[in-house]
Amino acid sequence: MSMSTTSPADVQAHVAVIGTGAVGLATVRRATRKSSTPGLYYPADSLKTRLCLRGKKLSHRFCRDHGVNHAPCRKWVVGGDSEHAARTLGAIETHAARFGIPLERVDLVQTRKKQPKLSKCITRVLSSPSTGIVASHEYMDQLAQMASDSGAGHVATSAKAENVAFNAERDTYRPAVRNTDDDGDVCTLDADMVVNAAGSVHRVHRLLYPVPDANLTSLGVHTTVNLQGAAKFGPDVEFLPANARQDSQITEEADSDRMNALHARFHAAISQYLDGIEVQDLVYDYCGIRAKITTPGMPARDFYVDRADRSGLPR
Repeated sequence: MSMSTTSPADVQAHVAVIGTGAVGLATVRRATRKSSTPGLYYPADSLKTRLCLRGKKLSHRFCRDHGVNHAPCRKWVVGGDSEHAARTLGAIETHAARFGIPLERVDLVQTRKKQPKLSKCITRVLSSPSTGIVASHEYMDQLAQMASDSGAGHVATSAKAENVAFNAERDTYRPAVRNTDDDGDVCTLDADMVVNAAGSVHRVHRLLYPVPDANLTSLGVHTTVNLQGAAKFGPDVEFLPANARQDSQITEEADSDRMNALHARFHAAISQYLDGIEVQDLVYDYCGIRAKITTPGMPARDFYVDRADRSGLPR
């Protein structure tokens, strides 16, 4: 799609944020202010640990101050009798103690009472009492409302950002925004800065995470719950080719063989720590592409924040 950056844009903005998920909306809220989860696994000096610790405090405070429903359902990291599980859970305990993150070993008798469907092969359970869940849509609605109430922000849904162009003479960026609901019309805006943030039901009472793999390339197919008690399992990890451009959508009609394979793979992973889940109980929900800065088999790396000025584009 070609686009002129010399004619006036339809909208003028100081900051344009692409993506209206939790990160994008939090960025909008921060950008429109008048003044301008614990890190159990990550290395002590990493950006992941610092942001997880600070983010947990800020998230709890935000939900409390603005009436967003949330619940301290706890998170369990579960493992069996293997040497890897014992070593990894011990390392997690040591790491958590260093940062004052509360962790508790759960007695197996109490474990079975609280989570009867937990697999019999699970013999070690670490509980993180300060980990919880949030009503994500309430959280995002509140962020969007606060940005709108400030008078300095506007959230556009059912819109797709395309072809962000940089005008060196005006020192501005111009994203084209297409209406994906009806007519597909495109409007343009000029912005000083662009932030790219695009990026079930068995009764389970808490978050369940298997012991992570040795390289921490994945936290495993874990269980998350929402405030209504519904459970979701995932994600798994499937690396795409670096040049992949295909649609990641899966449809039952066109991809029945692949869907059956996914069901089997998820079921095998879930069954390592939770009983009572059958293959036919699993319903495909959604998939997404998550940026990775490691290739298959490489150890996990810290967060990496890219800046466009490294490529000659300011802000």
